[in-house]
Amino acid sequence: MPPKPQVFKSPDGKEFSTKAAWRDYMMATYYSFSNVKGAPYPMPRLPGSIDGQMYNISDCEDTELIVMDHCEQVQIDQVRNSKIFIGACESSMFIRNCDNCSFYIACRQLRLRDVTNCKFFCFSTAEVHIEYSNNVQFAPFNGGYPEQAQHLTKAKLPYLEHNLWYDIFDHNDPGKTREHWSLLPEAEYGPAWFPAGECERAIPLTKPGSVQRVDGDTTGDAGKESSLQSFALPHVAEAAGKLFVVGLRPGCPHDMLLPCLALAIVRDVHSVLTFIILIVFYSLTFLRVRFSQSSLPCKSYRESRRANETSHRRA
Repeated sequence: MPPKPQVFKSPDGKEFSTKAAWRDYMMATYYSFSNVKGAPYPMPRLPGSIDGQMYNISDCEDTELIVMDHCEQVQIDQVRNSKIFIGACESSMFIRNCDNCSFYIACRQLRLRDVTNCKFFCFSTAEVHIEYSNNVQFAPFNGGYPEQAQHLTKAKLPYLEHNLWYDIFDHNDPGKTREHWSLLPEAEYGPAWFPAGECERAIPLTKPGSVQRVDGDTTGDAGKESSLQSFALPHVAEAAGKLFVVGLRPGCPHDMLLPCLALAIVRDVHSVLTFIILIVFYSLTFLRVRFSQSSLPCKSYRESRRANETSHRRA
């Protein structure tokens, strides 16, 4: 008797014959907020509904988005005039192209790009990285829900003693002038946000400088990512392309090609597209070197033959 085909079922009862189709449906229906415009606000994601999966938020305006659960990684793109709550993110949280929003978030590391006029009430175990952002303000996480302590523990976040919400690294401010960001004065924190009703806080309010990072401190990294160079794919491709052109210039020493490749790699090692770009780059570089090496004997042979012909004519 042939084995019974495996069936994958979603919480709403829909069945799928492949895990890939089930995963796509779950991501689109349960593990994301997308294209939410104004009221009515979507139902909050309640404890147990995400259970450590990735979560995406994109293309939302004039809304309120709540995730009261443990997520693996969170990406937020293209959000305007909104208020967002994320209870516990085990890995990095990427926020890009957002304007005039308030974020209440707890994560391992917060990374911003092209963010303007936003407030962040955050818990981050590593320094916050920002790029091409302006008028962003930071304050400690201010709110909670009853199950948050349990979810922070599942996410392996040391929420009681290691909040670096004030430790900001601006990639576009080499002089460290703080022209693009500031710490929100305590008098302007406003009321705490308790989406499920007021309860005991899991994450305490802390002062700037309450945690000092020292050399070798990996509490915020947890053996995962280190500091951010850039997570914008177009900039990675542009940088790799420029280095590729430099490496293929006539007269460029062959020993300069691998350093060019290495400089391109460190821009974003997590991107599949970047990996493909680099493979093509390295392949063309290899062919260039082989071609230049193979042309040397031919050139020497032609010169030798020309010299012999000249000597025969003279004879």
